[in-house]
Amino acid sequence: MQPQPSDHGTPNRAADAMLRQFEAQGYITTEAKRPLVHLASTLMLAMCPLPLLLGAVVSIAALAGRFDEAQWLGPVFLVLGAAALLGGLHLRRVTRRARGAHWLVDTRGITIDGVGPVPWCDLEPPTQRMESAPYDDGHQLALVLPLTAVGAQRALALPPAARRVLNAAVRDTLLTGPQPVTSIRVPAMKEMPAEHFAWFLDQIRLRYVTTAGTVAR
Repeated sequence: MQPQPSDHGTPNRAADAMLRQFEAQGYITTEAKRPLVHLASTLMLAMCPLPLLLGAVVSIAALAGRFDEAQWLGPVFLVLGAAALLGGLHLRRVTRRARGAHWLVDTRGITIDGVGPVPWCDLEPPTQRMESAPYDDGHQLALVLPLTAVGAQRALALPPAARRVLNAAVRDTLLTGPQPVTSIRVPAMKEMPAEHFAWFLDQIRLRYVTTAGTVAR
């Protein structure tokens, strides 16, 4: 008996088209966005409305004679807001062109930048949970494909560089030694958000794994 699809995420046109492509040829290749560039562009675009709004309000107040002593603030805020907007749009274009991690999804499992394939039976349903941050010592809410116990053992046997490909938060040190990989991060792809890519991956996983965690016959 095949398991029912999970409720994580919902498909969009790109994810549904990717699923149909997989059904037709048995594999797909896709590329992730560069995470730091994507994050920087998102933050800049999210921040730009505030200085633009402040600049407009202060400029109007200055024209009305209410801010004579600080009338220079309006243009400053407007310049800052415009710079954030233009910078965010530029980084968004860079994100589309910059090379990200290359994903191969086929009947065997997932291969990321040549590391793999991670078998479907080693993967659990996608979920959001607190994970170690990839670029500092903190934690962050991340969308991941958790590894089963067997999958984590297989990942631990990989070289350090290969384990970092699967999860950039894995950092080996002389004191700690090899760090376990308990999940694979699901990134935003150039074609779709991370949530929609996770939905696509879960549909494929469910086709090749039974509820008992073994490869479906």
